[in-house]
Amino acid sequence: MADAQNISLDSPASVGAVAVPVVFALIFLLGTVGNGLVLAVLLQPGPSAWQEPGSTTDLFILNLAVADLCFILCCVPFQAAIYTLDAWLFGALVCKAVHLLIYLTMYASSFTLAAVSVDRYLAMPLGQGPA
Repeated sequence: MADAQNISLDSPASVGAVAVPVVFALIFLLGTVGNGLVLAVLLQPGPSAWQEPGSTTDLFILNLAVADLCFILCCVPFQAAIYTLDAWLFGALVCKAVHLLIYLTMYASSFTLAAVSVDRYLAMPLGQGPA
């Protein structure tokens, strides 16, 4: 037992090794459930974005939910691995694919939110500004 290290649970390294995966697991769980529920509501049969041609708000919300769900499913587990592990274990191709997906989903979310803002601004009647 001379090779065994005596590590206390009070050391910052062991607290981070436990806290980081727990936080990423909560983000993964809440993001997947929340965006999955949004998709379930918007894609259910009946009046939705696909049946009403004038419902741009539903299309914006659907686009944002898909982009966020892609980020949660494809990027968050790898980000947890980056923060937890000392080295990248998944190879160069996966590294490039994950970084591509991070930027792709980030831009999709940002541009969708910008489009929602412009749409809401244009929906205000002329002469009425924010109070």
